[in-house]
Amino acid sequence: MPGRERATTWWVELVLGESEGVTTAEARLRTRRPTPLTERGEARLSPRDKDVPLLGLEVAVARALTALAERLAACADADLGGAAHGSASVVVLEAEAPAPCPRAPDDAPAYGRYPS
Repeated sequence: MPGRERATTWWVELVLGESEGVTTAEARLRTRRPTPLTERGEARLSPRDKDVPLLGLEVAVARALTALAERLAACADADLGGAAHGSASVVVLEAEAPAPCPRAPDDAPAYGRYPS
């Protein structure tokens, strides 16, 4: 309806872990659905790479969020198909180029490391 505004809040919860060179991320989207949409991502440390915990977290989280976005689009497509009697579908558009990532100063504390 024109002129009528409505707002809602959804939450994305990220649960991160690391074990034996494998960093995992689980992304949970909480909406009005009875159960959250959940997807996982992981990153593995190559034996020839320097151990940079923040990098493993970034890769694992990016993979989990990408999988979550794809799943949400599939859910929306299924819901839209039912609401439109199968005559419509979701088109995911390419995103604009991302903004540059902020960089921690070289003398910053162990940014991205798990607390002891």
